[in-house]
Amino acid sequence: MGAFMGIHNLNEIPSIKEFIKNGEQIVTSSPEDFAIVAVDLSNFKHLNDLYGMDEADNAILFMGNYLFFDNPNCVLACRTVGDQFRALICLYGRSHDEEIKLISDMNDSLQKYLSTKYQKVYLHIYTGLYFIDKKNFDMRISIDKAHFAKKQIKGNFQSKCNLFIDEEYKIEAQQMEMVKRFEAASVTDGIKVFLQPKINCVNNKLIGAEALCRMTDDKGEYISPAMFIPVLEKNGLLGQLDFIMMENTFKLMRKWLDDNLLFTPISINLSRSNFYNHNLFNQIVNLRDKYDIPVELIELEVTETTFIDDMSIIYNTIEALRKYGFKISVDDFGAGYSSLGMLSTIPADIIKLDSSFARKSLSSDKGIAIVKNVISMLKETSFDIICEGIETESEKNLIHSLGCDKIQGFLYDRPLPSEIFANKYIFNSVY
Repeated sequence: MGAFMGIHNLNEIPSIKEFIKNGEQIVTSSPEDFAIVAVDLSNFKHLNDLYGMDEADNAILFMGNYLFFDNPNCVLACRTVGDQFRALICLYGRSHDEEIKLISDMNDSLQKYLSTKYQKVYLHIYTGLYFIDKKNFDMRISIDKAHFAKKQIKGNFQSKCNLFIDEEYKIEAQQMEMVKRFEAASVTDGIKVFLQPKINCVNNKLIGAEALCRMTDDKGEYISPAMFIPVLEKNGLLGQLDFIMMENTFKLMRKWLDDNLLFTPISINLSRSNFYNHNLFNQIVNLRDKYDIPVELIELEVTETTFIDDMSIIYNTIEALRKYGFKISVDDFGAGYSSLGMLSTIPADIIKLDSSFARKSLSSDKGIAIVKNVISMLKETSFDIICEGIETESEKNLIHSLGCDKIQGFLYDRPLPSEIFANKYIFNSVY
């Protein structure tokens, strides 16, 4: 690699504002085809720490010159932050495949050079590439698309260049829109409590309910949980939703108590991500104290996957909640991660047999035998048992014959708005 010929100081690099303005003029006035690249250098912070700021700046300067300012195919470039560049590349007749290979080869060559010079840190150069569509050209959107393509391969050290794919971008945009809807619903009473009854199938009496979330959009129409729950989980917002639902449920329970209505325990979902919050126990207890809900009326549901890793913080927090008086229910048991051995150690009171596990098992003699033995074993180890997802009388009769008389499923009711649930299942009485 040769000496610097393009720029000699990082301050000479154009700003992103200049890049956008000049780039728009170049693309719209030229007959050539262009691409936008977004380039990043992994582990730049470690380079800074181990070799010092001045040497790290030299590495960035070398990177900028090699990839852009000494590159005859690059007509414009800027540095956004630290180790990140955006550049406008002219194809000069090269095909898309040829450009992808050229970028990958240049990244590979530069990465080998930097890794040899800075052997104390592993460096990886990766690029997001977007081929500009002049019919629908917008410089800012083109930059965003290149940046999006780059983000898709962050942490993938085998990939040097990632081409923007419109479908992935649309999905990401839809997810961000869903996050915005959630944020709006959080402050406009758009997070609603629906309740699904738990029934004793021997006498068809209500024994409890599960609080399930429904979210409304700005028009008041309901959004399916299948659309927003995975998005919130991916973006680290499921814990926030849990506490909104917990407060809304406690608020509802407080109203019913004040109206002298008798009702059974309500279970509230608590996602695994909450357990990385070291103040989880205090937050739950403080919320219970705020609404003065009898602790025996509250169940906290955690999924079976919460116990995959034997993490002391999870076990200790759950055990503390149990000692305080909350009932702990393990949801989705048998969904695919079950370890019967863990039942001897998990701090829980209730096991909910997963609907898919029960339904699949009840379709064969072998499966029926397994469910029967699981129920028997759970009873012997003092767990209360509920079977989810029961939809037909025959399923109810069969699961009852196997030893489980507590059921939650469409056979009795779908999740209902809290006011409809109250009218149907709660009757006037002094608590």
